[in-house]
Amino acid sequence: KRLRTERACAHHEHALARMEHRFAGLGPTGERYLDPEHPYAMHLDLFGRGSVFELFSRAQTRAGEDRLAAWLLAPANACELRARHEAVDELRSRLDLREDLAVLGPEIRHGVHPKPLVDWGTAPAQPHGPAVRGAAVTLAASSVIAIAAALLGASWLPVYVAIAAQSVFALIYHRRVESVLRAIDAPARDLAQLAALVLRVEREPVSAPRLLDLRAALETSGVPASRDLARLHRLVTLLDWRRNQLFAPISLLLLWGTQLAFTLEVWRARCGHQLAIWLEVLGELEALCDLAAHA
Repeated sequence: KRLRTERACAHHEHALARMEHRFAGLGPTGERYLDPEHPYAMHLDLFGRGSVFELFSRAQTRAGEDRLAAWLLAPANACELRARHEAVDELRSRLDLREDLAVLGPEIRHGVHPKPLVDWGTAPAQPHGPAVRGAAVTLAASSVIAIAAALLGASWLPVYVAIAAQSVFALIYHRRVESVLRAIDAPARDLAQLAALVLRVEREPVSAPRLLDLRAALETSGVPASRDLARLHRLVTLLDWRRNQLFAPISLLLLWGTQLAFTLEVWRARCGHQLAIWLEVLGELEALCDLAAHA
């Protein structure tokens, strides 16, 4: 709570500095976007210390900085500009939204790596059918029931049979499962923060057509992006349970990694291609909020 309060204070202190023209050196300079051959970028000081970009930009995601830079570097048609202006005008008074983005944003900047996440989401998914996923559940349940029965005095033979069948099943799908688990290990860290940021955006009431379009892009078949991201975060958290020494033997008995790998592939087949869109939506909203703050 203290950390977030400090971030909120820093957000408003930076805003005061911009209003008093003391912003040079306090924010991102955007020099990576500077092209010496661009017809006006250097003449108008779009990028660099004390530049237009540093004056405007408070974006916490790379997508937000990319979108603002793109708008500064290229013209847009009249319809596009009117749509942006209408959105900016509506966001002009949304101080709480901009403060919340500033408070939640640093965790996204430092914890979520967009490119690996998008690359993972857009890679071809190969989800197994309900029959295979059902077989994994059945085998795990059979092993648990057989062990429980044996501990109560029944024969241990069903235990050996169940574990043997489970082992054969795991061996058949081992290569595919390990590939899925290795692929998700790095990209999906700190998804809770990304889900929280998306949820904050979803909760903001909007009416401008451009903002309504952005809101609609944060849904997949009517399901909010925050809910899908929260589910992906839960799956990754459950996967981490395998690293617990006490739970590791149980996870083997439950085919824990195998079942989660199957579920992750189902998630990726349904939502993976949306990850890039969701990050772009956040980036555009951040760029609009930057202009709205200046307005």
